[in-house]
Amino acid sequence: MPHQITRMHLVFRMLLWQDRPVICLGSAMRLRLLAVLLALQSGLVYAAGPACDWSKVRAAFGGAALDQVAELDYRLTMHAADGKTSVSDYRLWPKARQLRIQRDGRTRWWDGQQGWEQDEQGLRMLEGSAGDAVREAMAYNFFSLFADPSTSTVAESPLRLRVQPTGEQAFAIELDPVTCRIMSNHFGPELVARELDYRQVGALVWPMAFRVEKSGVAVRRGEFSALVARAQATPDMPVLAAAARHLPKPEGAGAVLVGPGWIATDKNEYNLSLNAAGDMMVFARSEADFMAAKIYVSYRRGGLWSEPALAPFSDPRYRDSDPWLTPDGQWMYFISDRPSSGEGGPRKDFDLWRVNLAQGWGRIEHLEQVNSDGYELGPELHDGWLYFNSSRPGGPARMALYRARLRADGSFDAPVPLAAPFNACLAQGDFTLSPDGQLAIYWCKADAEADEDLYAVRRIDGEWGKPVRLPAPFSGPGFDFTPSFSGDGQTLYFSSERRFGANGQGILNGLANPYVSTRAALEAALRQAERARP
Repeated sequence: MPHQITRMHLVFRMLLWQDRPVICLGSAMRLRLLAVLLALQSGLVYAAGPACDWSKVRAAFGGAALDQVAELDYRLTMHAADGKTSVSDYRLWPKARQLRIQRDGRTRWWDGQQGWEQDEQGLRMLEGSAGDAVREAMAYNFFSLFADPSTSTVAESPLRLRVQPTGEQAFAIELDPVTCRIMSNHFGPELVARELDYRQVGALVWPMAFRVEKSGVAVRRGEFSALVARAQATPDMPVLAAAARHLPKPEGAGAVLVGPGWIATDKNEYNLSLNAAGDMMVFARSEADFMAAKIYVSYRRGGLWSEPALAPFSDPRYRDSDPWLTPDGQWMYFISDRPSSGEGGPRKDFDLWRVNLAQGWGRIEHLEQVNSDGYELGPELHDGWLYFNSSRPGGPARMALYRARLRADGSFDAPVPLAAPFNACLAQGDFTLSPDGQLAIYWCKADAEADEDLYAVRRIDGEWGKPVRLPAPFSGPGFDFTPSFSGDGQTLYFSSERRFGANGQGILNGLANPYVSTRAALEAALRQAERARP
């Protein structure tokens, strides 16, 4: 197969059915009645095996030539019964099981494990029906079905196969008795897609037009064009190229990836924190396993943020992490493994530190009164109390939440563990409090088998209620941690190690990325969790 084939005819089609794409493949070639009659007269019966098995169907579309295609571009024009027309551009990576869809300035794609969307508002995970739609678009794609070794088929009759996409509902295909090409696709008793045109280009045969019928009535017609096939694929998800340095404005119920290419990279990024004025930001970045951790700072100038730079006190000998800005921007609390004296080798654990930003990035201060022989992590200051988590001996959990009162002279009282309902998990950390003081969020490892997920607790009439695990998009597979509210309390930043990356590469590679969502989305997720609570 040549390196590039132009106008190569397509093997799958996108149908928009109830605003959810469904992929199908088939042929509306004229039914060769004489061939069917001859086949029946020859004594062909189901017990002898189907006239067209899956291997013959695959051969009808190019056989081994299909395996040479690593990347496929094409355009789909859809004509609805009401006269409306839509045009979408697609890029398919069949072997990697990835699909990108561009339409009306919006890009959606399936990265192999998760659906995503990017537009002028930024990048976000697709949840609910939108995520299902892009997942199904990948699963029902016939090119992908041919490339997926787990695709299974069952013969229902000599010319009808039931095809089972990985993880999705099976559907039936009706076959031409002479060519074994697909004539129609049956998605349940009402929805049928019929192919209207097949063309041959090189070693491949592709259907170029189709009609969708619902209960026997034509509801849509689709046409394919601008086909380009490549034997080599470009890098995964090119939509994640470097973006302008601005923070996204989340809307709806989802969570948006923060700063792909300049904050969110192929390393760990976490503990993102802004001052209330929204013109200064800090976050931590590290290698895998949180090695070589450093604190980065960025300033907003006009509509864009500056390139993140290392905190001025950084020292290559030590790790600095878990930064948090007070809302007035006067102080930054953080952790470090540097020795309290400021000289010598690194400590074996992390201690709490702070720096007075009103005096510039001057002398950093070791918080003697609150540190221990264990690890101190995740500091935040709320209502005159310093909250943090620690692995110090004698605590209520192997990693527990503590707080210490800030004195008028800037020192601290002795820390005490948070009382019930907190510290009920095997381990917990990264306590944050909404500016109105009515909602606490932290990560919790409920048991040895559970992921570290985000939990929330309401305060009602001065009393804390029962903790509940937040559902998606705040919790999911992997470590969800470092929640932090904006100064006005209307947005929540957090980080997640969800493994959405393809082939372990690129930004979405399973290391920590920062996300942002709205307070409204958080409240909706919390209500959902509270209703489901026993």
